[in-house]
Amino acid sequence: MSGRQEKASFRFSVRARLGLLVSGVIVVFSIALLLAYSTLLELRSSWRDHQTSVASRQRHLADIHTPLGFGGLIHDFKNYVNRGGQVRGEVYLRRVLTHGAAIIAAISRYGQIPGLSAEERLALNTVRQTVNAYISRTRDVNEMISDGESVGAIDAVVRYDDTPAL
Repeated sequence: MSGRQEKASFRFSVRARLGLLVSGVIVVFSIALLLAYSTLLELRSSWRDHQTSVASRQRHLADIHTPLGFGGLIHDFKNYVNRGGQVRGEVYLRRVLTHGAAIIAAISRYGQIPGLSAEERLALNTVRQTVNAYISRTRDVNEMISDGESVGAIDAVVRYDDTPAL
């Protein structure tokens, strides 16, 4: 072979160069598309996990909030203070204890959610302390009713600032 023919065999035609370029571009775009798809799948999975976590938190918060406020533990406790010596007093006492147990159980379930922040744990603890304070005050109400104390005197002794829990 002559020198000229050897040089020519190492040269690529314009068509071959264009084919290599197009093939390279297709490979690069395919890799980019696969990476983007993989990222999208991870994002979708993370979003589902987030939605599940939020729904779980909301469900547990409702389980805490509903038996706590109006018509719940605090309301029934106030009714127990006002009507404890009457026939319906025992009904209010049972409601306070039932609501309290339900709230404590809901707080425990909420506390098991992975990834709780320090702020959430502090809030749960505040609500737990408030519920326990109301439950423990039912004993004081019982004793004071037995001793014949007035509603005003009982209320003055068992009053509790539940603002931080609400």
